[in-house]
Amino acid sequence: MTEEKNFQPLHLEYTFQASPTSVYDAWITKPVAELWLFKNETNQLNFESNLKKGGRFSVIENDGEKKIDHWGEWLEINRPNTLHFRLEVPAHFEGISEVLIEVKETPGGTQLSFTQKNIDTSKTEAAWKGMFARLDEVLKQPYLVTIQSGKNEIIPALLVVAMQVVGLARSLDEEKWNTIPYKGSWTPAQLVRHLLKSVSGIRPLVEKPSKPADRDPGERILQLKQNFLDITKTMQSPEFIVPEKMHYNKESLITEFEAALSPLTKLKDVNLNELITGLPLGPITKLEIVHFIFYHFQRHLIQMKRITEALKTEKESHLSVFKNSLNS
Repeated sequence: MTEEKNFQPLHLEYTFQASPTSVYDAWITKPVAELWLFKNETNQLNFESNLKKGGRFSVIENDGEKKIDHWGEWLEINRPNTLHFRLEVPAHFEGISEVLIEVKETPGGTQLSFTQKNIDTSKTEAAWKGMFARLDEVLKQPYLVTIQSGKNEIIPALLVVAMQVVGLARSLDEEKWNTIPYKGSWTPAQLVRHLLKSVSGIRPLVEKPSKPADRDPGERILQLKQNFLDITKTMQSPEFIVPEKMHYNKESLITEFEAALSPLTKLKDVNLNELITGLPLGPITKLEIVHFIFYHFQRHLIQMKRITEALKTEKESHLSVFKNSLNS
């Protein structure tokens, strides 16, 4: 017979300067979760999730010869307010814990309320506090990037911006996901598909060894920033990254995009001073390419915000017309 133990729940609070949506999505977005959730200075993580009530998730942690499995089940997903899940990590604690995340916007920032119960949380408290501090640093990265930033700053920054792009699109239903909001625009799905094709085409070139540049490896960064963040300038995408005109399944495309982003964390082991040729951008260093991805994502974050606002406004307008017709 198993001995029943009464453990005191662990309650923690942490205030972030990021939006509630960004704080919430950092728990469920594969490439960003891998930057902080059970992360330390030396390990590598693989986060996999079936994001639905009753769906399973796992985080496999590899640290040298040591492998630690973390797994659980999503019990409630109420984005961006509450996230409730079971969590098991036999290497760190006995039993099955329940974790409740509550996210609330306050005048001082976004407050994360964290509760873990049903286990001996004296073994987990310090670890969670360290993880929240790491998450805080991750979410700040997009706002700390300069043209002098190296790979340790720029890579987490671009992953957070990509998460924000997807977060805006995730708020739309399947119909709006595949709707053109205004003349000359892509659908939200097509915009994500465009970013997926761009990253998928660039990443193998960055990972492949090449010759060192015979110039300053960051020489073109300012030019790239000015070009891509000037939203008054119309830019034409190369044909090979133009999204196909088709109906896209929302969760399938988001999962594929996040999977393509996750390997970018490995670029910290790549020499970014090497030169790449054969791209539409011309001869460009790997450091400049990583900055390009960041500015490219920022440009499309602005575009995605316009798209989602237009689609939501259209929905509200139609609802207003419907209500008026009922009252007439």
